[in-house]
Order: sequence, then C-alpha cells, then structure tokens
Amino acid sequence: MNNKLKSSFAASVMTLGLLGATATDAQAAAKIKEMRIGGGCYAEVQISNDNTAGRIRASFAAWCKRGSSLSITPSLAMWRDGRQLFLKAPFGAETIDYNHAISWREFKANKRGKQCYQAFFMVFIHGPGDYVTKSMKTSCINV
Repeated sequence: MNNKLKSSFAASVMTLGLLGATATDAQAAAKIKEMRIGGGCYAEVQISNDNTAGRIRASFAAWCKRGSSLSITPSLAMWRDGRQLFLKAPFGAETIDYNHAISWREFKANKRGKQCYQAFFMVFIHGPGDYVTKSMKTSCINV
C-alpha cells in the first residue's frame, strides 16, 4: 500500500507540473533595465503585463543615494512590434535627491495575439551651460 501511495503522489505531481507548464497565459511577464544616470543617481525602466486587466504597463523610476542630487527631465515611451505607441514627458525639469525620487507609469490595452512590447526611457541631465542625454530600452516581453 505504501508503494501505491508513493506512485499516486508522483503521478499527481507530474500532472500538476504538466498543467503548470502549459498554462503560460496565466503568468505575468516583466523586463527591467537599470542604469546609473550620474553621480549616485540611478534610473530604472520596466515593461510588464497585467493579465487580469488585459493591459501592458510601462514605468520608470529615478532616485539618488544619500548625498547625491541631479536635475533631470525624464520621458517614457512604449513600443509594440517596433512601432512607438506613445512618448510622454510627465514632468518638466525635476531635481531628484535622496528625499525626492520620481516615478511614472502608463498603460496600454494589450492587442490580441503575440506582440513584442518594449519600454523606452530617456532622460535629459541638466548641467551648467549644457545637458547630457541618456536612454535605455527594455528587451521584449512577448504577450
């Protein structure tokens, strides 16, 4: 009887594993990219899906470690299959530091079928008399 119980348990685990492996639509997908934008300040951009609402989220955040600050103008874009869906600059020039981080997110409805969604973050870093542009793009989530 003990062997029957073990084999029954093993069969149940294998069945559940097979069901879990085939139910890919229920899993969330996300890609994140981070970079140092200057001094002790960093930015992160993310693309992710929300299966319950049927939409895709692009988001960014920018922050500094203690003792650092930076004046920036950020913008966020979303791409689907190589085409830009939007480009938004939700803030004007912002000074970020340890006590003042910024973040933003935008949503778009997911189209039927599989597409490659990417988030793109660009930041203008304001300096004395000039500015520097830095950007980064996530890899695809195929949903």
